[in-house]
Amino acid sequence: MFQSFLQAGFECASIVWPRGPLKGRRQDMHEGTGHVGAAVRGHYEMLKSLGIYTIRSGLPWHKILLPGRWEEEPIHRAFRVAAEAEVEVIWDLVHFGFPIGVSPFDPFFPELLAEFGRRIATISKEYGQRLWVCPVNEPSITAHFCGQVGQWSPGVRRRGYELKRKLARAQIATITSIRKARPDARFLYCDPFEGGRWQFEAVDLLTGRASAGSIGGSREFIDVVGINHYPHFKGPQIARCIANVAQHLSCPIVLSETSHHDGHPAHHHESKGAWLRYVLDQCEQAARGGHGVNGVCWYPVIDSPAWNGRKGDFWSHGLFRIDGTMDSSLSDAIVQNNRNLATAA
Repeated sequence: MFQSFLQAGFECASIVWPRGPLKGRRQDMHEGTGHVGAAVRGHYEMLKSLGIYTIRSGLPWHKILLPGRWEEEPIHRAFRVAAEAEVEVIWDLVHFGFPIGVSPFDPFFPELLAEFGRRIATISKEYGQRLWVCPVNEPSITAHFCGQVGQWSPGVRRRGYELKRKLARAQIATITSIRKARPDARFLYCDPFEGGRWQFEAVDLLTGRASAGSIGGSREFIDVVGINHYPHFKGPQIARCIANVAQHLSCPIVLSETSHHDGHPAHHHESKGAWLRYVLDQCEQAARGGHGVNGVCWYPVIDSPAWNGRKGDFWSHGLFRIDGTMDSSLSDAIVQNNRNLATAA
């Protein structure tokens, strides 16, 4: 399904803080991790040296939709670099964050995101690669922080379920728009699926298991479902989570985000490499139960600025440290896994 089973993700959120000491500030994670400009090609080449050819990243909508106009050069640049490096990228359109003047509560939001999708689909044809898109990353989390507790822009409270419905409509409009330009495009849906009664609420809106008449959801809007799982999650173990999602959705599955944050009080594995080995063991356990996994993405692959927004604070969860060095425990685990795959083949 993908060019490589082990994958790597570049943190691409661009949150605007609606209140507090950071009010009005945008936290652009591409900029914060240095995954910009000439560095992008270098990051791809380093991953290829470890046998990783499938990437998760984002197209910076806030730099593409500017007041009164669309700026398409960032789209061309992203596709051009990926094509030249011969890597496969799953592109997030909305990871976390929106352009200036855009709110997911706006009545025109689905049409605006669909137009973004149409432009990237049309431009992608110039570069000869298969198009993978995640229209909205983690709709459940976006709805919670943007629409329920108001921590992220637009800072709305107690309207979380309403926002889930609006995000489902936007995903449907965007996928439909992209498929008109690129019928061969493939789509990833990802969420934490941590357990509890609400875990499938957002995806059920998209797939038509809930409110099918009013939103137009259908199973056709997902090609692959991604599970985002981190050591501090309090839900079921990864193998059980995979089985739960597979039984509920009957879709191909990837582990679309996982990593180990050195120093995190809830992370008890001795190293990032140990966590990856545990994750792979859990995937094997799920496969023995009849629920195979098509890929595992280490996310994020570069140490990133802390989400509390404090300048100078970085979280140590990457393969690449902020000083440019590589975490040897994780790189060793990646190389060993690829050797095992090659031997098995």
